[in-house]
Amino acid sequence: MISNIHALKGRLETEIRWYKNEKEKLEQLLSDGEENFQETKNKIIQTKTEMKKIISTYSSDLLQELEGKWRPEENKIKIKLSNLEKNKDELESRKRLLDKTLLSHQSSDIFSVGQTLVNTLPYKSFPRIQHGKTKFIPGKIWKFESEVSTTFGELYTVPSLELIDSYETDISIVTKIHCDYNEVVIGSWVDEKLQTVKSKRWNRSTRKFKTLGIHVSTNDQILVGLVESHGLTSPTRYSVRRVVVMNQDGFIQHTYEYDSNSQRLFSWPRRITTHNDNIFVVDLTNKKLVGRVVVLDYEGEIQWTYTGCNSINSNQSKFTPQDIAVSPNGRIVVSDRDNNAVHVLSPTGEVIEYKELKTFGIDIHFSVCINQYDDLWIGCNTMTDKNKAKIFHLKLI
Repeated sequence: MISNIHALKGRLETEIRWYKNEKEKLEQLLSDGEENFQETKNKIIQTKTEMKKIISTYSSDLLQELEGKWRPEENKIKIKLSNLEKNKDELESRKRLLDKTLLSHQSSDIFSVGQTLVNTLPYKSFPRIQHGKTKFIPGKIWKFESEVSTTFGELYTVPSLELIDSYETDISIVTKIHCDYNEVVIGSWVDEKLQTVKSKRWNRSTRKFKTLGIHVSTNDQILVGLVESHGLTSPTRYSVRRVVVMNQDGFIQHTYEYDSNSQRLFSWPRRITTHNDNIFVVDLTNKKLVGRVVVLDYEGEIQWTYTGCNSINSNQSKFTPQDIAVSPNGRIVVSDRDNNAVHVLSPTGEVIEYKELKTFGIDIHFSVCINQYDDLWIGCNTMTDKNKAKIFHLKLI
């Protein structure tokens, strides 16, 4: 009987500890949530206040400018109007006197007025006032919520990463990784192999896989980054640094190399992906693999560029983009080689989150991919054991 009581007591203590732990987790979650809510709320209110201040200041400046244009002209017009009124009143007074004299039957009145008759008239040469009208043309009024959010800001859910699994390959470096539904394809230009993983089973192939930057869009267009040399060099006037769009037959449909001002769009278009109507290019700018993300529309116009997170990347910690992927809802994941991290960006290029990968045991990452389920796959390099490069399967939550 005593042993049963002790056993039940132990079970109860275990259950109580579980409930205490869960309670502490929920309390911490509640505290963190409230802190995040207040911080975000304060930023929204601060942005509203700052925008109101900017608009108020600008409108006050416009009103002051309008006053400066109109008031001097108003004074000139009023002075001229006053003089005209004064001369008119004088003439009307003289006319009334003459009318009265002409109606009089007394010769003495006519003689008296005739003696004091003034024949001169007021000088009518007033300077002509040239008045240029002022017109206010209102700026674009926001008709759609998307237009307001672009200017004011938008709420984004900060993603968290959860490690699902990791796999060891028989290649030395995963230079390219492509994921689609439940299948992942990896390639290595070093080992000249293309392999697939499905349900944790590897199938080997002997196809060669050598590219600088290549991507197949959802409408089956092939985008390729082209350069004139294999080594990363600074472009000269004779260099070729372009992204071309081809159809499935290999015919080039678009070429992107220079902007409308004849300035180069890219230094070294290393990685390419697409989402909706935008082309995302990882563009390296020097031999130390420092670079940026360049986003174009299909007309070749730059939408925005990203050169790293100000709070993370600095002179001592440069932004070294390695690969790029876009989730179905438009979140952009850029891998940062030297900082062993990923940057999660909004569709407009703002930093939503920055995650260090060492937390998940990931090191020397080389390639990234996101499938339709928000599964993030990361391919790695190995500097010691050949043919044992790893790939990691994470979830964007």
